[in-house]
Amino acid sequence: MSEEIRFSRAEARFEYNERYDHGTHYDRSHLQGVSIETRRANRFVVHFPDSEEGHVVDLAADEGEYVGECTCGDFKYRNTVCKHLWAVLADSSTAVLDKSATETPDDVPRTIADGGAVASPRTNGAAPTHGDKVEVAIGDRFDLELIDAPFYDARATEDTPGPVDSGTPIQIKGAQEKIRNGYDPNENQKYTAGRLTLWREELLHLLMDGGRYLVATYADEHDPDSDEFLTRIRVLSPKQIDEAVRTNTGEESPWHDAHRPSKGERAKLAWTKVMGGDPDV
Repeated sequence: MSEEIRFSRAEARFEYNERYDHGTHYDRSHLQGVSIETRRANRFVVHFPDSEEGHVVDLAADEGEYVGECTCGDFKYRNTVCKHLWAVLADSSTAVLDKSATETPDDVPRTIADGGAVASPRTNGAAPTHGDKVEVAIGDRFDLELIDAPFYDARATEDTPGPVDSGTPIQIKGAQEKIRNGYDPNENQKYTAGRLTLWREELLHLLMDGGRYLVATYADEHDPDSDEFLTRIRVLSPKQIDEAVRTNTGEESPWHDAHRPSKGERAKLAWTKVMGGDPDV
């Protein structure tokens, strides 16, 4: 095999997406009829129906990313995520384990290095932040299933209102409606709109998974359990958020290193850039 490569799930998705469906949505027909045989922990034989031979894939989770390689010519010459690697990643019934694993149990839940989710009450014993309070308030109002995942906060359920399908991954973003911003010449308090903190890896995952942002502003002087706590709410697509970030400044790259490798680059955006002065929705 060629030398193994390291990549995030989002990077793998973009590579597969770019090559097989021209930058829009995955063409799932490419994965129909694919046979995946697990030989041992993190080693698989992948056979596509349009090919006479299968190829060996070594793929493992490692510190929030993946490391992998394949025997196919595409991987050998391009040294990037090939269709065989992606087939293993995309198959929810195939267990990709931590790199240190040596045995494959009979019934192993799929290990997802990034982007996976498990049900969670979203608490770790610490005092809840305003962000936590916004998530709980939004979850209650829209009948969302709150989850503990690196790039998603919730999933839509069958009871979630609006045009969002059940199971859709949701990233909840909250911003304080107004924050103090000094005084005017007459010593009157000035205010400015609060800002949303956006992470590029989150956006990439939502974009590829057909997810949505649920953006809200809150008034921190009100009790989170009251109807007055959330002042504006809007469902936005990842493309809308991406466009708002790109047009927010005149900089060539609006994303900046925030020294959080697991979340990627960060951008700050006033909530008015995506919600304007429109009424609550």
